[in-house]
Order: sequence, then C-alpha cells, then structure tokens
Amino acid sequence: MKNLSHIFIASCFLLSFACKGFSGAAASAPNVVLILIDDLSHYGVSAYGAEKLKSLEGFFEATEVSTPNIDRLADEGVLFEEAYARPICEPTRVAMMSGVNNRRNFVNAKALHASQITFGDLFDRAGYRTGIFGKWKQSRGTQKIKGENYVEAFGWDEVFCYDLKYEGPRHIDPNFVINGEIIWYSGINPDTGRRYYGPRMVNEAAIDFIDSNKDAPFFLYYSMLLVHDEHTPTPDTLPTTHYDTFEVMKDSTQVAGIPYGSFAGDDRRYFPDMIAYTDKMIGKLVDKLDALGLRENTLILLVGDNGTKNCFSYVLPDGSEYSGGKGKLKRSGQQVPLIASMPEQIPQGARYDGLTDIMDILPTICEAATVPIPSYYHLDGISFWDQLNGSTSQSHRDSVYVWYNSNRGWDSSDKILAYARDARYKLYAPNTRYPKGRLFDLKMDPTEIAGNKEYKFSWNDWLYAGLDLERLTGAEQKAYDKLSKVLSTHSYKPVSSLKIESPSGNASVGESLQLGYRLLPADATVKNVIWESSDPQVASIDKFGVVTCHSAGKANISIFSWDDAAPRSNPNVKEFSREGVTDSIELSIKR
Repeated sequence: MKNLSHIFIASCFLLSFACKGFSGAAASAPNVVLILIDDLSHYGVSAYGAEKLKSLEGFFEATEVSTPNIDRLADEGVLFEEAYARPICEPTRVAMMSGVNNRRNFVNAKALHASQITFGDLFDRAGYRTGIFGKWKQSRGTQKIKGENYVEAFGWDEVFCYDLKYEGPRHIDPNFVINGEIIWYSGINPDTGRRYYGPRMVNEAAIDFIDSNKDAPFFLYYSMLLVHDEHTPTPDTLPTTHYDTFEVMKDSTQVAGIPYGSFAGDDRRYFPDMIAYTDKMIGKLVDKLDALGLRENTLILLVGDNGTKNCFSYVLPDGSEYSGGKGKLKRSGQQVPLIASMPEQIPQGARYDGLTDIMDILPTICEAATVPIPSYYHLDGISFWDQLNGSTSQSHRDSVYVWYNSNRGWDSSDKILAYARDARYKLYAPNTRYPKGRLFDLKMDPTEIAGNKEYKFSWNDWLYAGLDLERLTGAEQKAYDKLSKVLSTHSYKPVSSLKIESPSGNASVGESLQLGYRLLPADATVKNVIWESSDPQVASIDKFGVVTCHSAGKANISIFSWDDAAPRSNPNVKEFSREGVTDSIELSIKR
C-alpha cells in the first residue's frame, strides 16, 4: 500500500452560512455513507494484519480474523493507521456527531440536547436527504418531547433506530423506533421464515434508503448494532438450531449476580460469527451502491466507536497478542479502524499514518460534500479531506486534546481525565494526585505501564504514574513542554457574556432573518448556545439562530449559554437553567 506521510498543518476547515435563501444540494453533489461499527478494535479488521481472534475466557477456539468486504474498502481507498475514538461509545458518538471535544457538550450520558449542531443538522440544512439507521443512544427526550421523537431534532429525515427510549434486545427479537413509532418484534419474520434479527433489519432499511434516494444527494449514517453485546448467534451460525432456539435476554435484571457472558441472552462463543455477519452486512450495502451506479460519487467512511472488550484478544503475525480494552483511556480502548473509500476521488490501496481523532470526521465529510459549517460554530475536529484526495502529503494535525468522564456528568470532577498527545508522547492533565501531570512515551510504552501502578479510574482502567518527571531526557522534556501548552490552551474558561446581534427588531409575516451573537471571552471553553422564542406561534427560532415569522405580534427571542444552562434531554429532570449568562431581544412582527 502507498504511504501518506505526515507533517502538521495548523488550519481548520470552516465555512460560513448564507443568512437567507440557502439552496438545496445539487444533484451532482457526492453522497456520504458513514458506517460506525460498535465495539471493534482496528485489529478486528483483517486489513490491519491480525491473524487470529481469541477468547481469553475459553468461549471459543482461536479463529481466523477475516473481513473480506471491509478489506475491499481498504483496497479501494485509504486505511488509517493511527485513528482514535473514545473508550466507550457515547462520548465517541457525541464527539463525532458534533466535531468538538466532550468538555464542551457532554453534560450527561444519554442526554444530548437538541440545541447541539450535528452532522445530521448540517447535511439536512444543505439540502441532503438524511437517514440514521441503527444505534442512537444519545438522548431520551424531555418532559415535552418523547424520546422516540426527539432524535428527529438532530436533522434526520428518516429514522430506524435502537435505543431511543430504552434498551432491551437489539439482535434477536429486537425493538426499534421507526420514524416515531415504537415497534417490538418477536416470532417469525415472514420475509425470512426465521426469527427477526435486528442487524439484518437495520441493513435492509439502510439499503432501502439508498434505493429511495438514488436520484438525490443523501447522507446515510449507518450506526451498526454489531458487534456489541448481547452476544448471540446470527442467522448464519451453524447449526441453524443455535439461532432458532436461542434464549433472548428479556431485561437487564438477568445480568445481576451472574458472570458476564454466561447469562441468558449473552453468549460470547458467538463473537466470531457476529464479526463475520458485520462484514457481510457492509458488503451488501456496498454492493447496492455498485448496482445503482453510485459508488463513484459516494464517499464511504468506516470507523469503530471504541476498542473490543478486554475478554477478547488478537494474535499478530509475530505471535504476540493484543487484548481489547474497551473502557480504557489507552490505545487498546481507543484505537479503531478507519477506512475511507471513494473510487477516482481518493487514492486506492493507500495508508495514512497521521494522527486522526474521531472529531475529525464531521469537518471532513462536510468539506468533501461542500456542506457549509456556520462561521460561529467552533470545531475541535480538523478535516483530513485534502489528505484523502491527494491535495497534500502533509498530516492534518500534530496533536489532539481529549477530555473524558466515562459517561459521568460534567460535575464529576474527581472522575474526569484529560490529556494531550502527539504521535509519540501523551501527557495527562495535572490533578491533586499528580500536580505536574503524567507523561508516557507511547513508542516505548504503548500500554502506559511506566511508573507505579496507582489506582483504578473506572471498571476497566488502572492508572500508572508514568515517566519520572524529574529525570526526563531532552526529547521527553521537549514533548512535556509542548503538550503542556496544548493542555493550557484547553484549560477551562467560563462564559462571561452573550449578546444577540440582530439586523432589525422588526420583521414581516413570512420573513426569515438570521440572528447572530457575540460570546465572551472568545476563547471560552463551552461555546454552545440555546435559542428560545417566548411565542413560537408568532416567531420561531431554530438552533442556527434563524427566526421564521409566522403571524403578527411580538415575541422575545432569548439566548442561553450551555456553560451554566447545562441542558439535558432527560424527561425526569429540568431541561435547562434559564438563569446565568443570557440575553434577549423583542421582535415586532407585522403583516
């Protein structure tokens, strides 16, 4: 494979919106298909070079790592050798959908507020047909909007999702929300003559979406259910009786007190079959694009959301083993497969060794599709589109900042970790235990076990002290100083003021106007805002600050800072605080 070498480019892709009359996407605009695999390390894809997959608990014999359909995408595109997500799925998904680090928007798990701008919103606003198929997990609705409907506030035209309101089975006898309707499936699927299988149903719905939108630009977010537990047989598992008679998990109470992987509804011996079925489903989707003649004009990005569970390991060609590390803020928990393919637009059979973060996906797909990003929307992600299309051989970034709270809330300061890293070194932010931080040389110590074993951060993550900061080499000290500056740049700075900027306090029925705002200080950490109208029947306002005038009258338009409003999409708590940093204006709407 060809190599795309890396040198830092200190720039970030950012475009401005037109305030009015934003037109739909042209018919020739490229399609974008984003495939997210659940719980699979990079070595779970055979193109990365692992030879065998093992169960560390003896649930199955060592089996060959084989993903021919995913490997085909790598052969026809670019394989990323240094791509990193977060250690668990939800922080990854929020960072990926928003293009910003979790410190700015991860208030609570399963509580992403609809005022957050995501790639669904951006593509929808650009005139694309948008569809999400598979796992959601990011919100549960509010006291006013039910969870099954809340997902639509993030820009989706079509929804076929699991985990919008509750969990339950996702594979055999699954439940889904389909465009606002909750449906539980059980018994025999008349289309197959066998039991309903969630991953197959999601794949068929995604393919139908492609078929229905083949004549217009579309953005498909295929958020796969596999290979996350519950571990179950697939329709391809032999003998077929394993699938046809498997006992499905009914609720989470079955987990209590029973070793993971042995309770009814979860059997880890089927993990290899689940990987094979994942690859099969991806092959079917790519085949559909080929059959419709859409492959040349479709950018496919395939990525994982975190590492494989630590009960599995991969055997490498030299005989060494690489254990999964889901939940760990280390390589085994964060390094994921990332493959990009778009024939005739990007190199084929290439490898890219530049440091890449999950936040980089949003600006990349927007740049590839010429989808505008508001000039006021701060991104931490950096586009790697120029690296994909061959415009440059330089790397798109030389460092990354990560803030991680392991699904805890903003207020759990004792359980939050942050770090800055480059291609070789990783510096954790100082805290009371380590006032100068913790430094690791990832080339010499990829598993971060330098220094004394100190304490357990979470269910799967022991922390070590790192290198002796009093005895650093010249190169180590240089890295420490450089990464300390990155951490300092991201130190928390509260929002002090917000000011709405309006072209006029008057408008007419049927008119739309774009409001702006000034947020101070300019380098405040949390830049998200919430727009609200006192009377949406008179004038409504969307998350982009666009007011639509519906009828004559007056309406107060208010803006709130996420920094102290702390919005949550949770039907059991207050949606957000209206105290603190805010501003408002009165609009008079005339006929």
